[in-house]
Amino acid sequence: QQADTRLARPLPAAPRRLHASITELQSVLDQALSQAQAPDPLAAWEREVLPGAALVAATGRVVHRALADWHCLALSPVELYRRLEAWAGREPGLSPADAAVVASHCLAMLRRLKRHSLYQEICQASKRYAELPFDLRLGEHLFRGAIDLVFQAGDGSWHLIDWKSENVGRLSEAASQRHRLQLAAYALAARQATGAIPAAALCFLRPQVTLVPYGHAELESAWEASLRQLQSCPG
Repeated sequence: QQADTRLARPLPAAPRRLHASITELQSVLDQALSQAQAPDPLAAWEREVLPGAALVAATGRVVHRALADWHCLALSPVELYRRLEAWAGREPGLSPADAAVVASHCLAMLRRLKRHSLYQEICQASKRYAELPFDLRLGEHLFRGAIDLVFQAGDGSWHLIDWKSENVGRLSEAASQRHRLQLAAYALAARQATGAIPAAALCFLRPQVTLVPYGHAELESAWEASLRQLQSCPG
């Protein structure tokens, strides 16, 4: 209940810095603490300039767009592929051949999801909110973001899903910590929006659909630790 008060609209005072994405939250904590961290293999892999890096990024954006437009998943494979290809064709710097590759990868991920029990659970949800926007304040910092998916199951329980298009096999401990902090923020925002504590999970779409749940106590602990870190910093 105490955590709810940290989400405030309107905010009582202007934050020191406005961040476009909640994904920067861990960076803010790192800078505030002025602590050097061990290299993160996942982050290093993502920074590498590799052939096809633009295709990887475009694939993530296109598949997220499809998941936000949930009803399009009911299209036939041919119709869905055409829609994915059209979206990919609007990605900057991609040739028609590149767009076809992106569409193929996205279609494969979405078809795997449709064979998973999670797909039917979401389709049968009584309420479903995709790309749910929120503002969240942590200390003097304001973060804005959007939750990939929040839905209410038939039994009344709320669920939060954060889609991941990267390969689950590359999930390092440092990356898991970042995800944990992000999900903690998402869960707090979802609770503010729905009035209920959601069951939160990452859903990796490669190489197969893999759900990685995070318990409420685990997320609450991560959030409280973040607050303590900022509050302990001088100035």
